[in-house]
Amino acid sequence: MGSVVLFTGLSGSGKTTLAQALCEQVPSAVFLDGDQLRQASIIPKGFSKSDRLTHLNEVSELTLPYLKEGKHVVCALIAPYSESRALFRQRVAPFRFIEVYLSTPLAICEYRDPKGLYKKARNKEITGFTGIDDPYEIPLNPDVTLDTSLLSVEECLTMLKINLGF
Repeated sequence: MGSVVLFTGLSGSGKTTLAQALCEQVPSAVFLDGDQLRQASIIPKGFSKSDRLTHLNEVSELTLPYLKEGKHVVCALIAPYSESRALFRQRVAPFRFIEVYLSTPLAICEYRDPKGLYKKARNKEITGFTGIDDPYEIPLNPDVTLDTSLLSVEECLTMLKINLGF
């Protein structure tokens, strides 16, 4: 039976790195990256709460055909709102939904800043940036919590495989 593994956390927390690494080790896994999907979207979206809800809704729709084929869908999305993550979980029911929260501290994410977005947000060049001037609602009961500032990719993968049963 198919499943969804949602990596959620701040920009720079390691979502894409871990999701790609997991996909490389799990047969029949499909990787969906929020940034890539946002760029490929026919309808441009911003970063308002409404836009983020719409984006996550579209991603959940994309997972359904894969799930019906019995594939594991691994998603890397900031998904900053509890409401949107709950709707994602509800939308893909009855398939297994695993929420992986990357609890990497903001200071570490800013230090990594792979896209230079934190610097732009701090300089007010962009607004509505999660963790700076828009909230990230920490998951209350994630299935797995990982801090990539303390754990290597290999350690995270080991913990994921144990917790996910892959």
